[in-house]
Amino acid sequence: HTVREQLRASITEERTLRPMLGHKTYFEVGFHNPYKSDHCFTVHVQRALTETATQEIQLVTSLEEWKKLCVEEGHPVPHAGCPVGNAVYAKGHAQVRLPFKFKSFALPAERSEERVVYRIVVKCGSGEDVRQVLINVQPQPVVVHQSFRIFCASEQP
Repeated sequence: HTVREQLRASITEERTLRPMLGHKTYFEVGFHNPYKSDHCFTVHVQRALTETATQEIQLVTSLEEWKKLCVEEGHPVPHAGCPVGNAVYAKGHAQVRLPFKFKSFALPAERSEERVVYRIVVKCGSGEDVRQVLINVQPQPVVVHQSFRIFCASEQP
């Protein structure tokens, strides 16, 4: 391995999301500001295989929404520091939590071997990656908790 590949591996994490129809899917990604001074970072979310931007996973940019999601999911409630757009400001050597919500997903073509993978990348001002998270999406089956009875008139087949 080259040094660059080892550095990339050290900032990369892989996670699996198991969204279910009708349920919120919220998660946080943490990263550490590697600089001594305060710094502004940008967050990019894209489909991993096509490298195109996506709205299926979104960074939460409202402090009120973030607090509500934290309470519902049992995460520590933030007091300040919500991202603005896709920009995140971090003090020197600070630990930062980034809130994300999974809104929906487009499944690959039927019988395709393609996995649904998203890539979240946090970049510093010079464009270098500081953190990368690969999100594997495994949709859960829909569970119906009712019985349906279908009646047909006797004349119909």
